[in-house]
Amino acid sequence: MRESLGGSSLLYLVVIFSSLVILFFIGILSYSKAYRIKNRIVEITEKYGTYNEVVANEINPDLKAAGYDASRSNRCDDIKNRLENEKYGDNLSDNLNTYGYNYCVFEVLDNNINGGNYYVIVTFVRFEFPFIGDLFMIPVHSETKILGKDYSY
Repeated sequence: MRESLGGSSLLYLVVIFSSLVILFFIGILSYSKAYRIKNRIVEITEKYGTYNEVVANEINPDLKAAGYDASRSNRCDDIKNRLENEKYGDNLSDNLNTYGYNYCVFEVLDNNINGGNYYVIVTFVRFEFPFIGDLFMIPVHSETKILGKDYSY
């Protein structure tokens, strides 16, 4: 009797440990997708030197090919408030139109850098499960280089 009780406890531990490992790997894959998308948006924005409909039309096919979700619950207003309080103050513009995808683009108008502007890009790591929906979203943000400034040395 003692042996059967110990065997079932061991089986429960193996199942729990395996579930945690699988969840960890799912988290890593979701996080790397958000970083890859963020880096692609930054790259295209720096290539054109601005963010507008032309840039968004080049970005959106990449998002679709990568399997990045279209916007269902865009939290850009919350992100903007947090970024204003932490770092950017009143220099942060409103969220620019992302044409249906769940990422945020803010222009930073900074007079201290000789009139140069740059963009803050925010993508989201989304954890959603069937029948439960979105559990939580983790924002991943980055900045473009200062646009209109010559970086050649």
